[in-house]
Amino acid sequence: MTAKLQNLIKLSSNIKLLVPSTVDVDLPVDDQEFNSEVDKALTFLGELFGGSTASDALGSWLSESSGLVKEKVKVVESYSTSDGLSEHIERVVDYAVDMKKRLNQESVGLIVNNELYLV
Repeated sequence: MTAKLQNLIKLSSNIKLLVPSTVDVDLPVDDQEFNSEVDKALTFLGELFGGSTASDALGSWLSESSGLVKEKVKVVESYSTSDGLSEHIERVVDYAVDMKKRLNQESVGLIVNNELYLV
């Protein structure tokens, strides 16, 4: 590791919330509702970890009730120290559970340090 990197703040933990663009498993939400959910997730993670970023993705999964569902997804992520992650992870899981309920999903994705959890 170079001396320049050693003098920087290292955030080695990563948290990602996958915000779906559907409700009731496979019904598209309108853009305003989707953008509102993304803004809520950006604000939530940003307040916990000091910042957040959203990127576009295309997700697919096999629904028990609807078969293959493909949808646009926003990946909302933050980086943190391991202590910061430990301090806030329960709130992040609670947030994902609430988002799942709000959007009436079978599950939502939560990625912590590159491991996917289906909430």
